Amino acid sequence: MSSGSSIAADWPHDASGAPVSGLVIVRATVSQDGRVVRAVVDSSSGYPALDDKALSTVWKWQFHPWYKDGVAVEGVVRVPVRLDPPRPEER
Repeated sequence: MSSGSSIAADWPHDASGAPVSGLVIVRATVSQDGRVVRAVVDSSSGYPALDDKALSTVWKWQFHPWYKDGVAVEGVVRVPVRLDPPRPEER
């Protein structure tokens, strides 16, 4: 089993059984060293499973910190996360 198969098997579906896609806006607090220290859904896709996938993805990201007067500072960013089901060739 490939990792693509695992993703496809766990992908959320709508009431008709079709895989869903959506856009989630995540608000992330980024520390002075670029790590995500807080992440929340700012705008939901309408599918809790997609929102959860977006949050878990953003928690893994590394950002470039903001600088004020030459010193790295904590900041907040809103990031769009587009989630589409794997294509058949990725399964």
